[in-house]
Amino acid sequence: MSRSSRHINRIRHGLLFCGTAAVALFLMTALQFRLNSPRPSLQVLDCRDRLITEIRFGGPEAETGYWPVVPVPSRVAATVIAVEDHRFYRHPGVDPLAVFRAIVQNLGSRRRVSGASTIAMQVARLQRPAERTYWNKFHEALDAVIMTVVYGRQRVLDQYLRLAPYGNGIRGIGYAARVYFDKPVDDLSWAEIAFLSAIPQQPGRMNPRTPGGRVRIVKRARRILERVRETGLLTDDEFHRATRQVAELTLAPRSGRPLEAIHLALYFEHLLQDYDAGDTPARCRIATAIDLDLQAAIAEHARMWVYAWAVSGAQNAAVIVVDARTRSVVASVGSTGYFNAARDGAIDYTRVKRSPGSTLKPFIYALAVEAGYLTAESRLVDGRILSGGFKNYDRAWLGDISMAQALASSRNVPAVHVLRRTGIHRMYGCFADLELHDYETSSDRYGLGMAIGGLPVTPADLARAYTVFIDAGRLHQLNYYTRQDPGPARRIFSPETTAVINRVLSDPMARLPSFSRMGPLEYDYPVAVKTGTSEGCRDAWTVAWSPEYLVVTWLGRPDGAPMRQVSGYRAAAELTHVIMDQLHAGETIASGTRFPVMEPVDEGSTPFFAGGVRIVSPENHCTYFFDPETPRDRSTLILAADTDPGTGRITWEIDGVAYHTGSADSTVTWPMSPGRHTIRALAENGWNDSVQIIVQ
Repeated sequence: MSRSSRHINRIRHGLLFCGTAAVALFLMTALQFRLNSPRPSLQVLDCRDRLITEIRFGGPEAETGYWPVVPVPSRVAATVIAVEDHRFYRHPGVDPLAVFRAIVQNLGSRRRVSGASTIAMQVARLQRPAERTYWNKFHEALDAVIMTVVYGRQRVLDQYLRLAPYGNGIRGIGYAARVYFDKPVDDLSWAEIAFLSAIPQQPGRMNPRTPGGRVRIVKRARRILERVRETGLLTDDEFHRATRQVAELTLAPRSGRPLEAIHLALYFEHLLQDYDAGDTPARCRIATAIDLDLQAAIAEHARMWVYAWAVSGAQNAAVIVVDARTRSVVASVGSTGYFNAARDGAIDYTRVKRSPGSTLKPFIYALAVEAGYLTAESRLVDGRILSGGFKNYDRAWLGDISMAQALASSRNVPAVHVLRRTGIHRMYGCFADLELHDYETSSDRYGLGMAIGGLPVTPADLARAYTVFIDAGRLHQLNYYTRQDPGPARRIFSPETTAVINRVLSDPMARLPSFSRMGPLEYDYPVAVKTGTSEGCRDAWTVAWSPEYLVVTWLGRPDGAPMRQVSGYRAAAELTHVIMDQLHAGETIASGTRFPVMEPVDEGSTPFFAGGVRIVSPENHCTYFFDPETPRDRSTLILAADTDPGTGRITWEIDGVAYHTGSADSTVTWPMSPGRHTIRALAENGWNDSVQIIVQ
């Protein structure tokens, strides 16, 4: 073989190697290439399409937008192609003519005066930003060809319109159309399309919200309109009209989080972390039932009430309002001032667990009715409790009272009796069904104290639990946005049971004598109300519900310290009444109500707990420990029983041996001894009760 033949073969082999390497590089890059874009940011809107918050993903420095635009409106596609890449449909992602032109122009002027970036190359650079070097330019070109071959031109155009920068940290024309003109892309005029299409070339200098940036945008937008007219898509009349309009366009005002809804906005950011907008632009705008006007009004009411009760120690408040028909949250005020650091206003108190006072009593009575232990005609005993036992809020005793009066008047002692009869463990399970706890601790920790607020709950959880009374015994998740899937409602109580509770708690006569007539619990339209005050007036609650709305209010202190006479009946109920009146303003109240007044109870009905003895101290199945600082011979346990009038004398037995006999209301102490013990209280009329305890 001659020398020239060998030289030709080497050239062939070299070309073959280079070609093979190029194909391999292309294939490897093609297999790894993906059209990627950040998650689209979300706009959360109130019931009148006003912005509550904007949720961006990727950290605080992430830009907003990235909304999909599918399908791309023809006018938008034509304008962008005319401006950015007029040979878009005639090259494979890299335009050889543009490359040749750029080389000639740049070499002739010895500086960069022209680029050759196609739409596909811009997408490659937007997906993988890098320093502008020849090597990176080569990679952009390679990626551009690959994406055009693999995904097609339409997908490339879609991706460009999703990623392109439009100033002020905005990405994508779909989002830009909403922010700048408050309309979807489909509704943009020729002038608005040209205006927006002018920005991506230099988004830093083309800021539409600065005077200089706007002048530059208008100037370039008019050149864009000229290019579009040259393509034949614009008539002369349309061109002249759009050219005139582009300088007269009015931008939508900037919008931010309303101050009264900051806690709500933060909750939406938590709630929507896993929300999938997909490729539907409409899903990036999330509608809610929140009414920002109502939100602001309620926030102002809450501030006024806290200010009025500040002299008594109140420092903050929280309110949740739910549409009773849809279970949608229409307002949620987390505190009386997010930026009030002195009162820990940054805390969202609708999500903080506090002692609910007596607001759990309706569920206790409902379970007793459901289980058949209690009826609307039942009689209960509000008797005296010895020291160490439970007492009523007013420290008074009403004796033999109706079930309606016991619940509506929020008497503690009958509620404890009902809870004891129903069973602590069973009631604790019911509270779990109501999603007020998740068994993070045992029921023994709370015991009978659950009847008077021993189980802490949040206002939001309490509002959800009370949906059983606005939908005939079915528990609903609260709806915070329209596309939320709350899951199916769960049956907790029968319609008949909840009807009994609703009738009782909407009857002003049943509240006597604990709550006077014509006070904050009484309305001119059908409303059921339950108040709650925790020990030491640390928390003041009111829950009120009508056929239209459910309202939960809380007042208290961030540090949980006692307040002075700030009760559910006085402070929280008054605030709730004002809110309810505003919600029902202008409505004509029909004479027929969902919550009819409770029918009078037959005074001759058989009492629920017919004459007898109930041990209230010590508690059944409890473990007691010696105080290491108290001498053993002085460590005593109080023996206390609740008895009906006329019970007479009772005898206390310890492990089957009589320990003390005396009047039912006498104070008895027993020197504790280690071990398991059975304690019995026997009355002269034959009634008795017993408990078992452990002393360690």
